[in-house]
Amino acid sequence: MLGSLIAVGRTSQVFRYGNDAVAKVLGHRVPDHWASVEASLTASVRALGVPAPEVLDITAVDGRPAVIFELIEGPTMWQLMLDDRAAVGSLVHQFAEVQRSIHRAGVPDLVPASVERMGRKIAQVDVVSETDRRRATDVVQQLPRGAALLHGDLHPGNILVGPGGLVAIDWFDASVGHPAADVVRSRLLIGADMLTDRRHLPGATDADLQVMQDAYLVEMSDVLEEASDHLDDWIAATALSRIAEGTADDVEALASRWRDHNAHFDCTVGEDPSAVSC
Repeated sequence: MLGSLIAVGRTSQVFRYGNDAVAKVLGHRVPDHWASVEASLTASVRALGVPAPEVLDITAVDGRPAVIFELIEGPTMWQLMLDDRAAVGSLVHQFAEVQRSIHRAGVPDLVPASVERMGRKIAQVDVVSETDRRRATDVVQQLPRGAALLHGDLHPGNILVGPGGLVAIDWFDASVGHPAADVVRSRLLIGADMLTDRRHLPGATDADLQVMQDAYLVEMSDVLEEASDHLDDWIAATALSRIAEGTADDVEALASRWRDHNAHFDCTVGEDPSAVSC
């Protein structure tokens, strides 16, 4: 049943599976339960009418858990951008519309809160001090919660251009929260200033990313403006949480984004190590 290799990601490989499906096979270092998590999240958002692939099964391939999804025939939006750089502006507009439609979809079952998910990631980051982790967690807890569906990892490589339209894939990081959290995350994933791990956008140059980022920030300016009072907090915390994902990004650059933001806080730790006053 297992066919040709279609894509290789940081945590999985995707193969053709039979005539009309794909198998997303988890890597050996990935926890087995991630397959059921992604399957349930994808099914939950699809049930709301979000353009997500149908989950067909959860199985094992060569001893590793695998999610079987329907096959979406077509390139990624990123591939279209590489093939026709003059079309980047119009494609970014379509990308932004997909993201807005996700934010408007409603709240599905079984999807965690964005601030809780970010807090768990920050707790795993060991390149900053315990005080920094506590402060960052406190900052995240004070961010506006919101009640929108967030993809959590949306970039042009995670949108397929299928026969029936655009389909968003890779829903493992889906959560519920403020749309600004999703926009800041996407901006990190397409920005040239800190993004050194570009495996999700193969072939990307600094110039490509700058054009895409500039167009994206214009498209989503209303969301960012609405969250302007908290935007610096979101950017710094998102950069710090990215470290926990074990990418090949410049870890020090991501950590420095948090430290630079945190520098204006005069934080002291009292006798109670859980109490940080700023």
